[in-house]
Amino acid sequence: MISRLLSYRIPCYLLFICVLNFAGEFVPYISPGIMLAWNSHRVQTINLKIGVGVAYNPSQHHAADMGFVNLTYGKRICVEQLLGDLDYRYLDIEGGLFKGFFVGGSGIGLAFYKEESGKLLPVPKIAFFAGDVVFVRTDIVFRKVKKDIDIGGMLVAPINEYVFKAW
Repeated sequence: MISRLLSYRIPCYLLFICVLNFAGEFVPYISPGIMLAWNSHRVQTINLKIGVGVAYNPSQHHAADMGFVNLTYGKRICVEQLLGDLDYRYLDIEGGLFKGFFVGGSGIGLAFYKEESGKLLPVPKIAFFAGDVVFVRTDIVFRKVKKDIDIGGMLVAPINEYVFKAW
């Protein structure tokens, strides 16, 4: 019950509160992405994600100087089938800033591992990223005593009203 509450309601409320605190122009967006990475277990991983959020421009003067906040849902898959117990789904609140063509940010949330009993085990997760369309990204999951760290490159395709205006 508590993990269900944490996994759905609290991140949505936090995202809503963050959006209400910002003044200026809001640009809603969806950002699907794929990441190829190597983790601390020396295993190649694939990370698929979809983020839904808003970019905001507090000054409404420079579209390149904006911030953003989103709710991201994703799944990490280990390429080696024998290590399927390292696969997880996750839910993050991410935020950051655009400065020209550079984007930097971080996220905090929960990763959900499937236990042998079939129950989902929620564990804390953080992320750091920087780039533009192609990002260097690090995901750190605090599972049991050890950290599970992925470092790799993520390709993200932000879909927003500016993309549609360019067409």
